[in-house]
Amino acid sequence: MSIKDFQKLFLSSAGVLLLSLFFIGEAFNAGAQTHKKKKSVENEMTVIEVAAPQKGGNFYIVTFTRSQRRYKLLAKNASKYAALLKASAKAHSPVLIERSREESDTILSVRKVVVK
Repeated sequence: MSIKDFQKLFLSSAGVLLLSLFFIGEAFNAGAQTHKKKKSVENEMTVIEVAAPQKGGNFYIVTFTRSQRRYKLLAKNASKYAALLKASAKAHSPVLIERSREESDTILSVRKVVVK
């Protein structure tokens, strides 16, 4: 085996190894990106009405001034957020509503609007 044959073999092996490492790294990077947490949607809205769940129901119906849609507040979250929503309706003051995505009608959380 001559030196030139050895160089060709070594260089092609190193090139294949580097390309393999590159593709493996890209595969891991692509897999890691699919597990990132998606951002939720927050809207500042004023409550018109908070309707208690009907018999056997598991969510409150919340209506806002800015939207013709009716949103759902799960009964398990009502202990944390119902009072804040009712206070918003009584005082006609806005609250921040968090939902998982724009199309969702389920309220994940409610916060007071911070005035700067």
